[in-house]
Amino acid sequence: MARAPHLWIFIADINRNYSIACENNEENEVMIGFDKFIQAFTDAIISAQNVVNAAESMGLGTNYFGDIHNDTAHIIELLNLPKLTYPAVGLGFGIPNQDPQIKPKMSMDIKSFIDKYEVFDNYNEVISEYDKEMQTYYDLRDENRRSDKFSTQIIKELGIDLENSSKMFKTLLDQGFILNKE
Repeated sequence: MARAPHLWIFIADINRNYSIACENNEENEVMIGFDKFIQAFTDAIISAQNVVNAAESMGLGTNYFGDIHNDTAHIIELLNLPKLTYPAVGLGFGIPNQDPQIKPKMSMDIKSFIDKYEVFDNYNEVISEYDKEMQTYYDLRDENRRSDKFSTQIIKELGIDLENSSKMFKTLLDQGFILNKE
């Protein structure tokens, strides 16, 4: 992240609209609830993807930084974010200093469904070919060579509890969002 020539942090922002509502004495808890947070978070992610599309169309390299969630409270402090805002994702971009091999993509029939979500009886069996492809990719790539495959990455990443990431929910509450309405 420190090497990215340009680093943008995309923010879920309800602050501005809620402030307008307050100034007009029209505010209510629905405006700062979970539904509005999810909408703002989604908008921030879509915005980041649009910047990726634009940057890559101009020959720039991009890299998402979801690790800003390892300590969202610190990011909020660094950026002096007001209440009712939340960092959604970081995006680094600039002129690439390498030309990495294209990472294999999982087959669409494993992750895209028609009319209903498909649950597989044996996921290891379903992804076995993709696992082999990923292992070959990691074994043969020029940079950061390692012996790895998709299934081991998933287990490793899901099992990591970073010190501050478990505080994300508390940070959302500290930022003024109402997430639990009974």
